[in-house]
Amino acid sequence: MTSLQERVLQYYIQVHKNPTIKFMAADTKIQISRLFRILNGHEMKISEFEKFQESIQKKAQLNHEDYKKQTGSSFDYLSAKGQNDIAKIVQRKAKLTAIHGGHHINDTNASRNVILSELRIVDHG
Repeated sequence: MTSLQERVLQYYIQVHKNPTIKFMAADTKIQISRLFRILNGHEMKISEFEKFQESIQKKAQLNHEDYKKQTGSSFDYLSAKGQNDIAKIVQRKAKLTAIHGGHHINDTNASRNVILSELRIVDHG
């Protein structure tokens, strides 16, 4: 089992698509030498943990806003049932992510099969 610190670091790295230490330092306002020690297993201070969490939340908010821009007008053309079906697919994907330890899962058979089954419901429902 991984520690909370390891999970936050893994998620940060995933969200920011394998950032450099220099990027991480600028983003979190943590010194490069301290980041190097943290990445090599030294325990994080609470303030450092909060900086990583804040960065992750900002990135998630940007992704959410971008998603809303891309899909906003498309949702207007869906019926209430269609919108509900899409919401169910998103909820199911979130549940799968939670089941897999809070980490985003990329195209595992489980998530693919669930999403495909949900899409069949949307297509035929």
